[in-house]
Amino acid sequence: MPAYKDEKNRGTWYSMFYFVDWTGQRKRKKKRGFKTRREALAFEREFLSGPITNTELTFSKLYSLYLKDNTSKKKETTIDTKTSIVKLHILPYFKDKKISEISAADIRMWQNEIIKKNFSKTYMRSINSQLSSILNYAVKYYGLTSNPCTIAGTIGSKKAGTMQYWTMDEYKQFISVVKEPGYHIAFNLLYWGGFRKGELASLTPADIVDGAIVVSKTGNWKNQQFKTTEAKTDNSMRTVTLPEFCYKELCDYVSKLYGIEEHDRIFDFSSNSTLNTALKRYAKKAGVKEIRVHDLRHSHASLCIELGMNILLIKDRLGHKDIETTLNTYAHLYPNKQAMLASELNEKGKELLGIT
Repeated sequence: MPAYKDEKNRGTWYSMFYFVDWTGQRKRKKKRGFKTRREALAFEREFLSGPITNTELTFSKLYSLYLKDNTSKKKETTIDTKTSIVKLHILPYFKDKKISEISAADIRMWQNEIIKKNFSKTYMRSINSQLSSILNYAVKYYGLTSNPCTIAGTIGSKKAGTMQYWTMDEYKQFISVVKEPGYHIAFNLLYWGGFRKGELASLTPADIVDGAIVVSKTGNWKNQQFKTTEAKTDNSMRTVTLPEFCYKELCDYVSKLYGIEEHDRIFDFSSNSTLNTALKRYAKKAGVKEIRVHDLRHSHASLCIELGMNILLIKDRLGHKDIETTLNTYAHLYPNKQAMLASELNEKGKELLGIT
């Protein structure tokens, strides 16, 4: 275990030795600036006895390993989303950095750059969480001592800002100007059934059963092609009973689709943005505020709450994983219901106790 006097650097010492990295390759390590020989030797001992697997590992190489390990474990759409976030917002900043040298200060500087881009709070949270997930992977499998994201803290928020949704009057105003049959029934299904856009896009005649739609799959557009996949979660697999008028409109629409087979898609939208573009156009024509296609799902939940539906039934109808998801998303729509319940309890109590 040699150490060397560095005559060119004010008589300090440096450590230089060879080691085998995480790939099995033999590499040289050199570090200058030690005041004594003992300090240089101690550095070598600590380096070789510690978790050296991460020492030369760059972030871009770590991400390649992370992606390869996760591709078979997660849905393709999830991987696509993660890949997009990393390529756009993380790799440009960290790709050539050694993961052992990424500090909490580096994370904070990067976070400030993300904040400057004025993304939504939920999207900023997703970006930050993705970086933290990759570095946690390095902690677990490649010897990184700790995750600097933990020290730096997070940015953004799990919850979106004010939820956008249409009241029944706003939806009535909107749907009255939608004259194209395909869009008319598509928007009706989203509003009256609470479906996700991918669930609607993958709908086939075989899914229409006895006044209801059986949800067992979803889908997404990639490279201008639509790919059907299994439902988002086990809870997403559900049967949604439709209002009678909506069910009849759907059956009538399908009956007029020439040559459609049981497992053909009913709505052949050309891209992810097709419905959003149409909704924006019709909303402007109807003179109602602009919302996203996904906000029709929120509108459906709002309508169910307004009609007094039990929160557990709403959870099942929307296909949420657990009741916490439903409560966290829609609890703010319930305060007026609490007041109404208190008023009804008051009337019943007065009647029972003979209070006038």
